[in-house]
Amino acid sequence: PAISSPPSLELQPYQSPDGDFSIRAPKGWLLSGVLQPGALATFSNVQADQEGANFFTATVQVASGPARGLGLDAYVANQNSALSKSLSNYALVTSEKLFAGSLPAYLTEITYTKSPPLASNLKMIQLVLIKNDKAYIVTGTVLKSAWEVHKDVLRLSLLAFLAN
Repeated sequence: PAISSPPSLELQPYQSPDGDFSIRAPKGWLLSGVLQPGALATFSNVQADQEGANFFTATVQVASGPARGLGLDAYVANQNSALSKSLSNYALVTSEKLFAGSLPAYLTEITYTKSPPLASNLKMIQLVLIKNDKAYIVTGTVLKSAWEVHKDVLRLSLLAFLAN
């Protein structure tokens, strides 16, 4: 499959308009003006990756929602359970507890299959943290076949996320 050239590991700073968070998105990736429900910011690679006849644009998305009084461990367990029920061929690859700034967080890798008509095998890396009962979910999504190209910059971008 054709895979876009690796993005630069230099990262550009982005501060949310309300000052709620900051993230360093991959250099050259574009901030989208159209957001999915719950999304606060989405950055897209300017070059799509290809797998067979399908093209997929790698993204980094910041979303948030209420933690509903759950601690980090319980929130992540609930989220992983929900993803396993909603994503085709869901597989949890790794999950590690670490810190994002001074806050405890989980960094999780998942593989799944995007539903037809554009069926593709995808890999997602996700950072989850909670601050003041607000859960932040920062997700990098790429074609599984393009993972080796994007994994370092996605990990750096997610680990540069700060809830202010």
